[in-house]
Amino acid sequence: METSQIAIVRFSALGDLILCSSAVQSLANQLPNTQILWITSTLSQKLFEFPGNVIVQLIDKPSTLRSYYEFWSQHKAKRYECILAMQASLRINLLYPLLRSKHKIGFDRTRARDGHALFTHERIPTAHGHLLDGFYQFLEPLKHHFPDTNINATPTDSWPILTDYKADQEAKERLESSERWIAIAPCASKSERDWPTHCFEECILSLLLEYNDVNLVLVGGRTEKEQHIGQHLMQKLPPHAGKRVLNTIGTTTLPQLSSILKQCDALIAPDTGPVHLARALKIPVVGLYAVARPELTGPYKATEFCVNKYPAAVETYLGYSYEMAKWHTRVHHPKAMSLITVNEVLQQVANALNFHL
Repeated sequence: METSQIAIVRFSALGDLILCSSAVQSLANQLPNTQILWITSTLSQKLFEFPGNVIVQLIDKPSTLRSYYEFWSQHKAKRYECILAMQASLRINLLYPLLRSKHKIGFDRTRARDGHALFTHERIPTAHGHLLDGFYQFLEPLKHHFPDTNINATPTDSWPILTDYKADQEAKERLESSERWIAIAPCASKSERDWPTHCFEECILSLLLEYNDVNLVLVGGRTEKEQHIGQHLMQKLPPHAGKRVLNTIGTTTLPQLSSILKQCDALIAPDTGPVHLARALKIPVVGLYAVARPELTGPYKATEFCVNKYPAAVETYLGYSYEMAKWHTRVHHPKAMSLITVNEVLQQVANALNFHL
């Protein structure tokens, strides 16, 4: 008897991939005799460790007719029991007709974009929850397609983050375990989510003055913006403080970033991927939120240390009360993040460090 196959499609940024990975792992554990194919971006490489029935197909997001043709050639002979269309953007929507299945499950009308509904047969219901909850919603319709199983669509506090023992050892050597460390990710993927650089400058100097036993490590990706800001923050340090701040921006792989976060007592970051990686590793997150509500995009069920200025941003820059804002409303204003004060961040850092004693 041929093994049933489910294909999951989700690319996007690091944070979304980490959130999605939890649902992929849960589904694989519940359907051990079903092959799960996760079609995703190369960004996922070497970050996850799934059960044996999961195959991860890493491809670049299609951008040419040739890339779509190559995708179709790879899948034309396959028929999937279900397609979980977990992404709704034009370039990804065009992949769904190239995958053969009678059951293509997509987003509800609120979250569907760029003609998403035209390429799917079923929709998950509209819901007000975290992004991770949205990924788990795709498991619910599978109960009808796999009636002999007892699929549980309730999110779990588990992520399949790969353990890289070599990277763990390197991180322990770089970040002495006798010291307390705070990680700082100063950049988000979109500039509107960035906390002003001068606020990070003030925050770093205050932390160094207030905590003699705390060192700081800057973390981030390889973009020119991130590396520039990392270098700028290092240049603003007084001479005596240089040894207490380690700049790793642009120099680490994702497994190495994961290992560094494991050595830290807290992470300070805006709405960006390392937030969800830290959450997966159970590291307290001082999240900085004004563009989106932290209940939607923040550390999953761990927002107690976040600075939440989203209500104030809605009222200040959208001109109506927070209670009137739709669940997925974003505050696309360049000054929204400026509503977060340094003192508010420092207070939440103190709370996080006390929690992690």
